[in-house]
Amino acid sequence: MTLALLSPLIIVGSALLLILLERLFPYEPRQRLIREGFFTDLLAYGLLQSYGLGLLITAFIGLLDQRTGWSRLRLVGDWPVGAQLAFFFVTHDFYIYWFHRL
Repeated sequence: MTLALLSPLIIVGSALLLILLERLFPYEPRQRLIREGFFTDLLAYGLLQSYGLGLLITAFIGLLDQRTGWSRLRLVGDWPVGAQLAFFFVTHDFYIYWFHRL
């Protein structure tokens, strides 16, 4: 299965799991599932940020690597998994911050 197909499946699966957990253990019990701002959240976060931006970043990294060959250096790939996760969380949080600022 290709990453282009797997990514939206993971996003949809995660969203469904979170909806189920929110229904079972609600933070605000009176909140309806389809509430004000639901479709904005779905489109802006689910499609634009998670999927669309993921495709854009993947294309950018592919183009960058094609032109520079930096992947052969394994700048992050040789790090311990814990360090890779920490790096991911910091960079992900950085771009989420700027996405919200924009």
